[in-house]
Amino acid sequence: MNKPSPPRLRRRFLSGTGALCAGAMVGNLSAAGPADSFARAAAENNKWGAARFRACLGSRFDVVALGRGQPAASLTLAHVSPQSVGSASQDTDDLAFTIDLAGASTPLQQDTYAVTHPELGEFVALLVPSADGRTLTGVFHRYR
Repeated sequence: MNKPSPPRLRRRFLSGTGALCAGAMVGNLSAAGPADSFARAAAENNKWGAARFRACLGSRFDVVALGRGQPAASLTLAHVSPQSVGSASQDTDDLAFTIDLAGASTPLQQDTYAVTHPELGEFVALLVPSADGRTLTGVFHRYR
């Protein structure tokens, strides 16, 4: 029977690899391979902070569901909201935040989406719909 790892070891693992794992989710979709994607994502990790998304408020993001036959949608970045990160208080706004992409003409479902923006490029994100399915929310949490 496996014993759960102590919280201290999990935290050390997450703080050491979290940015790399999170960055891999937003790596360029046209990468040559997974190793290439991980390396590029780790190097570009700061590109995905809340400040970069705030600079894109009101602009268009194109989304395509990867898991279903849903049609592509063009949505507008409506909100970027900070999220609390435990008891940490310094510069957490850029590390943990949500984005709301609004304006779907038909209701969308929760799925993993390929998201494209002219300035930010391409990334993959799990997006969750609002009650009416017209707004998708993505949660970003990066580790230092």
